[in-house]
Amino acid sequence: MRLLGDVTILQDGDVVRVSSAKALELLGLLIARRSNPLAREAVAAVLWPDERPEVTRRQLRQALWRLNGALPRTPVLHASRGGRLQVDVAAFASIDLVMLEEAHAATADVAGADLSDGQAERLEGAAAGYGGDFLAGFHQEWCLPERTRVQEIHLSVRDQLIGYCASRGLVARALAHGRAVLDLEPARETTHRLLMRLHHRHGDRAAALRQYRRCVEALAAEYGVAPSAPTSLLHRRIREDESDHARHQHERPDERRRVESGAAEIAAVHERLAEIQATLDTLLRAVGHGMVGGAPRATHPPVQRVR
Repeated sequence: MRLLGDVTILQDGDVVRVSSAKALELLGLLIARRSNPLAREAVAAVLWPDERPEVTRRQLRQALWRLNGALPRTPVLHASRGGRLQVDVAAFASIDLVMLEEAHAATADVAGADLSDGQAERLEGAAAGYGGDFLAGFHQEWCLPERTRVQEIHLSVRDQLIGYCASRGLVARALAHGRAVLDLEPARETTHRLLMRLHHRHGDRAAALRQYRRCVEALAAEYGVAPSAPTSLLHRRIREDESDHARHQHERPDERRRVESGAAEIAAVHERLAEIQATLDTLLRAVGHGMVGGAPRATHPPVQRVR
């Protein structure tokens, strides 16, 4: 059963034809509210809010008949105690909505980096099954909050997977999840920050700064606001890191030239001192042999060498 995107029921590989759109909407409603079975009157009021009660009861009976007629080999609807309607989700091999909700519920309190491989694999499967909006093509009032809720679950799952992939160096997969999120919600600031950190952590400051600019543009276009304080702070840190890196890159050659220049000066001083030392040695030998001034002189004690 696919409820995310175009509503489709597959049985043994074949598409099950349901002639009534209301029958499909009924099935989607009961699956979405499966944890809280609904009374027939409540279901009728949701699906036909502008009709009189006697009319809605008849329309509900027709929708139930059409749905059961489309799935004769797999009864999926039954009435619980008190006459409330329920869907037997176990009658389906899989339901994309149920897979997404249950995978998210099992890991909602787990940070992406802390997911186990098994948890991440389950979330990957649930995210891959998201084919679009809940009950796409249906515009009844009750669908809108459900659609928003399911989309938020999907985006949260993607954010977790970005964290998981980033923590394991799976950069391409992390970026793919990020792009999937921003395709659906370009102004999702938390995702922009995740991608900024991802680019920066892997040494691509330019990509991190481009991601920030995309965030600025999306927020301005969508809401007419500037990035929040956490996003601005992250941007500043990346810029400062870039400036420090550039400054160090520029300073190192200058520092090398200063060291080389100082070494040359020291070498020149040593060379000059060696010349002075040689001159002194020659003078001292002449004094020692009494040859200064053309007359012999007394022998002098050894003179300490200049250091």
